Amino acid sequence: MHRSGTSALTRVLNLVGCDLPKTVMPAHPTNETGHWEPTPIAQLNDRILTSAGTKWDDWLEFTSHQLNSSQIDRFREEAIATLEQEFGDSRLFVLKEPRICRLAPFWIETLQHAGIRPLVITPVRNPLEVAASLQKRNGFDPSYGHLLWLRHMLDAEFTSRGVSRYFTSYDRLLTVWSAVLKDAESTLEISWPRMSGEASMEIDAFLSERYRHHKETPERVLENPALSTWLRETFTIFDRWARSREQPEDFAALDQLRGELNAAAPAFADLIARGREADLKTRKLAEANAQLSQMENSLEQHRYETKRATAELTSAREELNRITVHRGEMEKLAEGFKEHTELLLADLRERRKLENASHLQLKDREEALLIVQKQMAEATEALVLTRTQATEAQSSVDALRKDLAAQRQSHAQEIERMTRETAKIRNENDNEIRKLKAEIERAKAERDKLQTRLKERFEEITTLTRLLQQHEQRTNRFSQIRQLPGTTRRIVRAAGKRRHWANLWHRIRYAGALGRLERSGIFDENWYLSENPDVSARGVDPALHYIRFGAAEGRQPSATAAPGQLA
Repeated sequence: MHRSGTSALTRVLNLVGCDLPKTVMPAHPTNETGHWEPTPIAQLNDRILTSAGTKWDDWLEFTSHQLNSSQIDRFREEAIATLEQEFGDSRLFVLKEPRICRLAPFWIETLQHAGIRPLVITPVRNPLEVAASLQKRNGFDPSYGHLLWLRHMLDAEFTSRGVSRYFTSYDRLLTVWSAVLKDAESTLEISWPRMSGEASMEIDAFLSERYRHHKETPERVLENPALSTWLRETFTIFDRWARSREQPEDFAALDQLRGELNAAAPAFADLIARGREADLKTRKLAEANAQLSQMENSLEQHRYETKRATAELTSAREELNRITVHRGEMEKLAEGFKEHTELLLADLRERRKLENASHLQLKDREEALLIVQKQMAEATEALVLTRTQATEAQSSVDALRKDLAAQRQSHAQEIERMTRETAKIRNENDNEIRKLKAEIERAKAERDKLQTRLKERFEEITTLTRLLQQHEQRTNRFSQIRQLPGTTRRIVRAAGKRRHWANLWHRIRYAGALGRLERSGIFDENWYLSENPDVSARGVDPALHYIRFGAAEGRQPSATAAPGQLA
């Protein structure tokens, strides 16, 4: 059975000397230490199941009758060739593939046909742990995981009878693996080639509780009335076998459990399939909602970036305004210096015209002029620098404007695209939600209808059980009558009302149909006898006659009902 410790057991058997296949399935996050099973055989098993119209996670019974003889022969030839390719001339190898639980007859016959003696080791794991692991890996509902555990374990046990086999448990493998190997060696009459100190250290290093993500006590199954009787009784037997030894006296109980599971399967198959389909649609809806939420977050991020770019543009504009104001002030200052210089030059020219001015005054005026000229040069340099900065700022602002315009256009296009996609997804999700709600409502109505029918079936079973008990009591009386002398028996049989017993047997057989016909109110017993004198003349039960023959013959059950109408 999947998720039952088969990978850990396979690796332990390999470490004590059993050969592994050449093409081993790689490790996976759900099985970190490796699967240790041959990929080609897993693929072959999937094809065999698919050709029979089933798959590994189907809980319904699978038999070889679902395959024709030509298919079986072709698959067997491929299986033998794959075994030779994967294991070569190995004298002792381990073949692990959980789908073999459902295909055990095929593989046992194939191994024997190839001259290989099969030895079966079945690890038993708590069904609650298996269901939890399947829920995490495959998203299966725990109750469906329980059904898969029942189907795989019951089929594997039933079809491997007559083959040397040994039952153990995942718990014992993790805690007392050496005892498990010793018991298997004794039960299977085999000797492990590499049972050594080095192998013991490797096994201790390999087995670890940290890879066990689900753990439940046996009492959580055995003492849990919320679980089905099938699950609890099956696990009780297998848990006892894993702790001690296989007990052949338990075969009858296991056969009864398997028979009840097979008999009940058609009644629940459609309901369970609809439930799994509804779960799948719910998961898809959740994924769509998550995707929509992610797109909305992305849209919000784009809006935030647009808002931030707008704020940066506003800040740049304010900085440009400050530079422009500073530039104006500097230009006014330069203009003032220019006017002052012109005045000084005019004054200098006037003073030069004055021949009697003293040389000292002229020198002072020249020094003043030099100072003013130096100030003017500094002011001119400052003005040039300011103009350069203003030009650079203007270029930066122009570049920012272009970049912002491009970003605005890109963001506007992206927002428009995402808005359209969001609207489309919302419309699709709304339509899907409406469809899913309608499907869920129909599924609920179908479930209520099936629950009502199931309740009726249980009532019918109760009635059948009571009638069978009465019949068994009467049968015991017949046994007593058979012990009477021959003449007495003939007298009793003559008075036995054989027609009464025949009617009783048919009423038991058609108890469910009789109950539904009675509850429907469409059958009028007196009217039916009066309209069908042949039935009245035969002295048979009119309701039973209508169910067995009348409906098929197109007879009316009453004056107001249609011909052939059933409940």
